[in-house]
Amino acid sequence: MSTFQLAFERCEILLLESSFGQHMLAAYRRLPDRDQRWVWVLSIAAGAALLLLLLLVPAGRYALGAMQAYQRANADYHWLLAHQEQAGQIAAVRRAAAERPDLQPTLLTSAKGSGVRIGRFESLADGGLRVWLEGANFVAAMTWIDNLRARYQLHVSRFEVDAKGSAGNGMVIRVDVAP
Repeated sequence: MSTFQLAFERCEILLLESSFGQHMLAAYRRLPDRDQRWVWVLSIAAGAALLLLLLLVPAGRYALGAMQAYQRANADYHWLLAHQEQAGQIAAVRRAAAERPDLQPTLLTSAKGSGVRIGRFESLADGGLRVWLEGANFVAAMTWIDNLRARYQLHVSRFEVDAKGSAGNGMVIRVDVAP
């Protein structure tokens, strides 16, 4: 015998041993054969309805949840389509920031390559650096700044020149560089 049959028989025994079960069985046996068949058909229909209910309610909840998730994903997709350009710009900035090396070594390396000597650095609140080019040639400093923009995508937000010498030599140039 299967486990289901054993469980069913145990429930039947427990029901028949109770006074309620005995009363119901006696009432069923007093019914005419035609009514007993109708009780049997109705109990099968009620059992089938209960089984369908037990199967369909969880499936309906899952379908409703899946539909709501689809609608949320669809709304997100349409929002992204409407804001695709801004999302691309944000992604490009993040990729560039991730690919960009540390600012101070980059500035030192590029300054050496351009023939400019960096005197000192000062950190800025926005993550950039203030750089002093001491004794710098103006043309060399402008070449270095152009190299920063073209090669490293660094932005010069401030540029000051204090002339100490003549003909563009011996100047102190302060440059604020931002990533």
